[in-house]
Amino acid sequence: MAADETGVSPLYLAHHEPRDYDRCVRVGSVHLCRRCLLLWPITFAVLALALAGIRWPTALDVPILIAVPIPATFEFVLEHWGLLPYRPSLELLVTPPLAAAIGIGLHRYLFHPDDNLFWGVVVVHTFLWGTAAWIGAQAAADPPAGDDDRLAPRSDQGGQCPAEQPAVVGRAVGPGQGGGHESGSPAAHA
Repeated sequence: MAADETGVSPLYLAHHEPRDYDRCVRVGSVHLCRRCLLLWPITFAVLALALAGIRWPTALDVPILIAVPIPATFEFVLEHWGLLPYRPSLELLVTPPLAAAIGIGLHRYLFHPDDNLFWGVVVVHTFLWGTAAWIGAQAAADPPAGDDDRLAPRSDQGGQCPAEQPAVVGRAVGPGQGGGHESGSPAAHA
C-alpha cells in the first residue's frame, strides 16, 4: 500500500498525477485524495443511516438529489477547466452535501436498481465531471506555450505534496535543478 520508489501513490489511493498531489493528504508514504477521503466515509455513513431508517422524507428526494450536487459539480468543473483555482477549503464545503446526496441515491438504488431519479442524476453528473476531467487532462497534456514548467513535477519535491513545499520564487537554480533556467521566477522564462 506504500508509494513506489518514485514516490507515486497507487491509483486507488490518489488518482492524481504527482504534479496534482496538492489535492491529496499525505499519510505516511502515500497520498490520499482529499475529496475521496471526505466523500466516501460520509456517503457510506449516510447510506448506513438510511438503511437504519434515519433519513429525510422520500418526498424530498427529487429536489435534494437534483440540487445538492450542483455546488460540488460547479466547483469541480470550473477548477478542472482552469477557471477556479484549487481550494481545499471550498472542496471541504461542497463535498459533504454531495456525499449525503450520493448516500441517499445509493439507498434508493439498493431498493430500486432501475430508479429513474438515481440514474438520471448519475448520468448527468458523470457526464459533467467526466467531461471536465477529460478537458482538464487534455489542457495539462498540451499546455499553452510557456506553461510547460508550471505543469511539470518539480525535481526538488522529493516525493512530497507540492502543498508541503514552501513557495520559492526568484531563487537561483543550478544545473539539473530547474530545467536549466537561471531563476525559478516565471519572469525569467519570458
